[in-house]
This record gives sequence, structure tokens and C-alpha cells, in this order.
Amino acid sequence: MLGAWRLLLALMVVNTHTGVSQWPGAFAVFSFYTISGYLMALILNRKYGFTWGGLLRFGLNRVLRIYPTYFAAGVLSVLVVLWFGTEATSQTTPAVVLPTSAGALLQTLTLWSKTNSLVPPAWSLHVEVMFYLLIALGLGRSLRVATCWAAVSVGYIVYRQTTGAMTWEEQYYSTLAGSLPFSLGCLLFHMSGRLRGIYRMEGRRGLLLGSAFYALPFVLAASGLTDPKGWVFYLNLAGSVLLLQALSQQKFKSGSLAARLDHAMGNLSFPVYIFHWQVTLACVMMGMSRGTVLAVLIVGGISVGLALIENWMLSARIERVRTAIAKSREPVLESIPIGMPILTKTRRAA
Repeated sequence: MLGAWRLLLALMVVNTHTGVSQWPGAFAVFSFYTISGYLMALILNRKYGFTWGGLLRFGLNRVLRIYPTYFAAGVLSVLVVLWFGTEATSQTTPAVVLPTSAGALLQTLTLWSKTNSLVPPAWSLHVEVMFYLLIALGLGRSLRVATCWAAVSVGYIVYRQTTGAMTWEEQYYSTLAGSLPFSLGCLLFHMSGRLRGIYRMEGRRGLLLGSAFYALPFVLAASGLTDPKGWVFYLNLAGSVLLLQALSQQKFKSGSLAARLDHAMGNLSFPVYIFHWQVTLACVMMGMSRGTVLAVLIVGGISVGLALIENWMLSARIERVRTAIAKSREPVLESIPIGMPILTKTRRAA
């Protein structure tokens, strides 16, 4: 059910950027980070390994997963700007602004900078790419490393919060802010087997428990009883970890309708997230009022439709290449270990 959750998170971001509520989107982005930390640790340890060849295949597959859809989002932004005019689209909320220099264009194309006026939600992709790299370079290797990483991340947050020095920009938008959710996801992967021995989260009981705890910070934020930027913001991370643990233990029969639907919903989450800003802008330019449930339904529906088209025309074709890369035989010369590799023998990837 991880795919359904990811699509729901993308729609939470739609909810925020259509002006209904800020906090579902902010919480959702950090849940995405937690999921990514878990999944990157999983595929590196179980599929690719930490050899030179494994890391190369991992990197190629990450590039093919992110950049083609991201470039499609950039093309969509350009089309919206050309249709409605540069001045209008740069002064509307939400706004899209074309890069004005070669340097800005290069940073936009490579995701090297969080500043991205062409595809504004892509600031979080910069954070994702940075931590993909760090996890591959060793932070995702073992339980000991993940524990140290999480401890340092917690210590940093506690220090900055208790000294009163942490701004919202640093707490949410900075690259360092992503360290805690990514480390927790990575740590959960390495501890998941041990946690199953302590408590079991299979079936409806585990799913209900995980969902209820995950919903708690959203309820508290909506109630206005506490500052969503305070401890409630980090309670969302605890809820993300618990729900992720529960969902990782929900098993669908391979090839079943439920498994195929969940996979399909997961495939829609990224394009919905990366396309919805342009859809919102276009709808606002045509007279849609932000801040209503109807706006969420309109933008969400159009974004899902575009995501289906993107999957059919682009991602499904690229997925064949990605599958071939993941299953390719790793040459002996590429199996030179980096430190202490988990996979050192020539084999076919899982």
C-alpha cells in the first residue's frame, strides 16, 4: 500500500498549493523524504550493492527515474508561460518564471540549486538527489552508520531549536533539514527485522494503528491548539516512520489486482507532484479561485490526468530501460569494493 500513500502525499501538496491549508503539504514533503531514505537503503543493500558497478547502475536508474519527468514538467512550465505571457505568470500566485541566464538555466536543468523558478516544487528534488548521493556513498550501508547519522541529525535539530536560532527556512527548506527524515527512513530499513520481533504491524490492526498515529499531527495542526512549526512538525516524522513500518508489512499477492493498482498509484505520485504547480497556475489564470475544495478537486484531477499521460508516453518506456539496467550482469572488473561491500560476487541484480 506504499504506492497509495505516496499518491495521497502528492495530493496533500496539491491541497497546500491550491491555497487550502499549508500544513498537509509541508508534512507530506517530509514523509516523502522518510520513504525515500527507506527505499534507497533497501535497494542499495538488496539490489545494487556498494560496489563501483552497483553504484553506477543505481545512479543511472535514479537519473532515469527523476530527470525525464522533471524535464517534461519544465516543458509544461514553458508552455504555460508562453500561453499566458511572461509578465502575468511571473506575478500570479503561484508563479512560474523562466531562467534569465545561462547559469540559472544550468542550475535548473541539473537540480544543482534549490532555487528553481521554472518548476518551483523541484526544490525538494535537489534535497532528494543530495541524499541519494550521500546514502550511496556510505550513509545507507549499515545499521551502525544509520544510527550515528540519525543521532547526529536529532542532535542538530534539538540544538538549533533549543537555542531559538532555527528559522522556518532552515527547518523546512534547507538541505540539512532533510537529514533527519532521510536518516530515520534509512534507520527503519536496517531495524525493520528487529522491530518485527518486538511488535508486529501486519493486517488491519497495524494499518489502523499506523494510520491513526500518522493522522494525529494533521489533526493537531488543524485544531490551532499548538504551533505546527513546533513539536507537532516532528511528531509527523514519528508518524511517518510508524506508518511506513506498518505499510512495509502489508503484503499483496504478486500480480493481484490490488498489487497492480497500488503500483500504478505509486507511479502517478511523482508526476502529480511535479505537474500540479503549473496546472494550478493555468487554472488561476483562467479564473479559478484558490482556497476551495473545488480548486483541489480540479487541480488534483487534471494533475492525475497528466500523470497518466506521462506514464503512458514517457515513464513506461523508460521503465524498460531501468529494468534492464537493474538486472544487468555486473562485470568482475566493476566489483572492486568501496570499503566493505555488501555485494562482491558477479551476479544478476535482484
